[in-house]
Amino acid sequence: MKHLIIPIGVVAVSLLSSFTKELAGYTSNTPGILHTDSVAKKAAITNLSFTDEGGKPHQLIDTTKKVNMVVFWASWCSPCRMEIPNLKEIYGKADTTKLRLISISVDKDKAAWIKAMKEENMPWGQVLAEGDNLVSIKKQFGFRGIPQIYFLDKKGNILESYTGFHYDNKVGLTALVKSMVEK
Repeated sequence: MKHLIIPIGVVAVSLLSSFTKELAGYTSNTPGILHTDSVAKKAAITNLSFTDEGGKPHQLIDTTKKVNMVVFWASWCSPCRMEIPNLKEIYGKADTTKLRLISISVDKDKAAWIKAMKEENMPWGQVLAEGDNLVSIKKQFGFRGIPQIYFLDKKGNILESYTGFHYDNKVGLTALVKSMVEK
């Protein structure tokens, strides 16, 4: 059996080229943050209920918090997993009386999601999007890839969003969280 070997540089250029095309139309107001105005103009997000590992329900939006940071991810998504240390640092420094962070996994394999949660040890809410909820969030948010982070107000309005991982995300996200919470 022959194996096809492709130089990493070629793959990276190919992936970057298709990623750049997908992000055409995105703009950036904050360093390291990509967002789309078309998403921000949608109607308020419905406050769906998701379940955690133990089956306990959690609302998508915490109406007692000024800002809800919603992170879509999956156990198999390397960029998602690379983003988690940044999120831990941001969460550790954030005013959690005003900011709520919740991660919503789009994993189809619940066991893989649970294993990844244990490995990553994320100190904020973790829920799984399954069945109708998965269809509904994809439709409401309109996201096409992960990691995807949305910032919502207490009414479910999208304040800001960003797609993908970059090593500079921590700087931009930290500044964004600080500015939103302090407004």
